[in-house]
This record gives sequence, C-alpha cells and structure tokens, in this order.
Amino acid sequence: MKAPSVTASKVLVVLLIAFAFHLPVSSRGSAQGLKDLVADCGGTSEMLTLLCHNAALALDLGRGGLGAAASGGSPVPGSASTMGYRIRGFPRIALGARGGLAQISVVNAPGAFNPDGGSASAKTEGALLPLLHFSGTVGLFDGFSPQPTVGGVLSLDVLASAQALFPPENQGFQGGLWGWGLGARIGILRESFTLPGVSVSATRSWMGSAAVGSIESGDMAETEFDVNVTSFKGVVGKDFLGLGLLAGLGWDRMSGKGTIRARVSPTGPEGGASSSDLSSRRAVFFGGASMTFLILQVSGEAGWSKDLDPELPAEPSGDRFPSSNAYFASIAFRVTF
Repeated sequence: MKAPSVTASKVLVVLLIAFAFHLPVSSRGSAQGLKDLVADCGGTSEMLTLLCHNAALALDLGRGGLGAAASGGSPVPGSASTMGYRIRGFPRIALGARGGLAQISVVNAPGAFNPDGGSASAKTEGALLPLLHFSGTVGLFDGFSPQPTVGGVLSLDVLASAQALFPPENQGFQGGLWGWGLGARIGILRESFTLPGVSVSATRSWMGSAAVGSIESGDMAETEFDVNVTSFKGVVGKDFLGLGLLAGLGWDRMSGKGTIRARVSPTGPEGGASSSDLSSRRAVFFGGASMTFLILQVSGEAGWSKDLDPELPAEPSGDRFPSSNAYFASIAFRVTF
C-alpha cells in the first residue's frame, strides 16, 4: 500500500472541513440577539420582561457552560503531536476515553425556575457537570521532514468523537445531552529529542438541544437551545524523562437556535420568542500531564473557559454582567496502535 500523495491529502482535508464545518445559511435580517429575544418576549410588562430576561440569561450561561464542557481542552488526550505512521503506508490509530467534571455558571432565579422560591431576581451560581468523551484518531498524512531532526510538518490527523454531558436536574436542566463530533489536526512539529510537539486543530461538535425550566411543570420561565460547538485550538507538548507535559489555548464558538418563554401566572400574561441564529464566543486555556506505558497512556488535564462577548447584564436595566467562567478537569486513557 502506498502512502497517500500530498495532492490527495489536500483534497481530503478540503472535503473534511467542508463537511464538518458546514453551517446552515440564513439571511442577516432573520438573526436576533438575546436582547431582541427579551424585548419580543416581555413586551410592555415589567414582570414578564424580568422573567424573559432570566430565561435568556439561563440560555446564554447554560449554552456557554455546556459548550465549554463539550469542547474541553486538547482534542486528543495527552497529545500535542500528530499520530503519523507506524510503518510506511500504515497509519497510527488511537482510541481514547476521558471522564471528568466541569463547573459551570447557571442562573438561579427562584421565582422563575421555582414558583415557590419567592423573588424572581436572577443570581448566578456554580453547578457541577459530569462528562464523558470517547475519541478516535487516525494519522492520515505523515508530513514533511525538512531536516533530520525536524518532522511532522503539515502532517494530518482526522478526529471523531462521541460525548455525553449530565447537567444537574436540581438546578433546572431537563436531562442530559449526547452528541458527536468531527475534526482535523495539522502538525506544525512532531516531538523529537530536541523539539516539542506542536499542532493546531479544528473540530465541530453537535450536542443536540438542552432545556432549562419547564412551564408545564410549574416554572414561570423556560428556555431551550442548541449546543453546537466549533473549536480552534493550538497545543504544544514535550516529554521529560517519561512525564509528558502539554499546554494549549483555543477559541470556541457556540451556535444554533434558541427559544425563551415565560408566564407570570397560570392565568396571567405569557410571552415567548425564538431565533434560529444565536452565537457566542469563548476563550479556553488548558494544560495537562501524561505517563505512557508501551501502547497505553494515562493523562490528566485541567482548563478554564470564559465568555468573550457577554450580551446580557444580570438585570434588565443593569450594567453588571454575571460570571460566565467554566472550569474543567479530566482523566483520560488512550491506546495507540
């Protein structure tokens, strides 16, 4: 079997990216921001506007936190270098499983998401979110070696994943999320005795829809939103006497449709609004360590993610924005063939 040519690899990269990152095209006139949703939902009622504002905050923070948990840190656990080939014409294949916890920010508005709780004023609080992530990586192109100690330049891996998130139902979430993802990783340098491994990646995850609150169950506000995550990340890593260290940074974009709904009382005013084109951006920073035992690697990782463009203040007429930080930590096992 011959190794794939550079031309064939380029064509495959283009097809992969075109498929993995295809987004539905919508006109600019149909796009709405969260402030528009609150205005459409609340109308002229002050109480209804407050409840709609709380629902939009729950959408914004919930999607950001779930998206950060789905994205995590390094796209391949414990790895900064692309896979490459074990022998010429036969790519390396890696299978990984990662489990961990994320602490995300959620909206606590007792009068909105628990009618017996009193005031409808919104506050933010932390919520712990268990997560599972399964990944597969295939080295598609071994890259170039411009010098004897420099290799893996423009090498290519293809990535696939399946994920599960378990947000806390006692804080308003209406069940877990299961999703999948595709992506590609391009090597800048493959790790050698003198050089670190450096790579950049692009991935797309589809996690389905999440919901916070349920008017049918007695809440005064609810929201439902898509959790689709596009991630671009750079990772650098080096092995030191058997201990591998890596660090990275990235940019995540959460996008998709969203709906908010509120009702002052079972017989009182009700409002709702939706948009097919909501998005937000987050920066992510992460680091980790690993140990390798023949074909098995055990690694740990931790990171931090923060909203780059908060849109809604904590109160409809306020100027203070709620915390949107998300923190995550995980332990992973990866087998490379």
